[in-house]
Amino acid sequence: DLSERLSVRFPEDGDYTTAASYFIESMDGYTLANRDGGASLRMLMLCKVITGQPIQTVIDLKSAQPHVKTANSWVNAMKAIAESVASKSLQLFDAALTSHLQVLQTDLIVLQHLRNLYDTLLEKNLLMLCRPYSQIAIHSLADQCKLSADRVELKLCQMILDERLSAIIDNGFLVMAVRKSEEDPAYTAAITAIRNLDGVVDALWKKARSVQ
Repeated sequence: DLSERLSVRFPEDGDYTTAASYFIESMDGYTLANRDGGASLRMLMLCKVITGQPIQTVIDLKSAQPHVKTANSWVNAMKAIAESVASKSLQLFDAALTSHLQVLQTDLIVLQHLRNLYDTLLEKNLLMLCRPYSQIAIHSLADQCKLSADRVELKLCQMILDERLSAIIDNGFLVMAVRKSEEDPAYTAAITAIRNLDGVVDALWKKARSVQ
């Protein structure tokens, strides 16, 4: 189906809204032809999850009804994931992925997009939690995310290597020290003030020498 082939490209580019419209069109075609549109249904539910819309909006579609009946396990899995995303709970998201993994593994494209979504949400949470601190214990971050310290430390290492986070990790104490970037306005202002002060000190020194 041309609509389905075209629509698969859009999630890869991150355009889930456009992709959803193509998947709806594709599913309409499968329904009219009395063919299995399960793949379009799964991708449409994925688009709704990632754009923060309830799965019920898919289930309520008239063209989705024949496919929903044969995909109860998928509908339940995506509902659980959508609820975890809506509640902004990484713990619930992780639990939903784990408990429905057997079902999700039957469509590796959808599963990979969900794992990417989880990874993105985890990264955003960690960056938000780290922002107020110059250093913070990794176990404290893990407690706030309700994840294991090992998992959080692994993600932080990845973020540092990918230069998404300017930091160092002291493995002995499980403490993350956030380095202030030179692009930080406060850092730049402080450096400018110090340089100006150096100029004032030099001027006063020269004046004192001339008086002598």
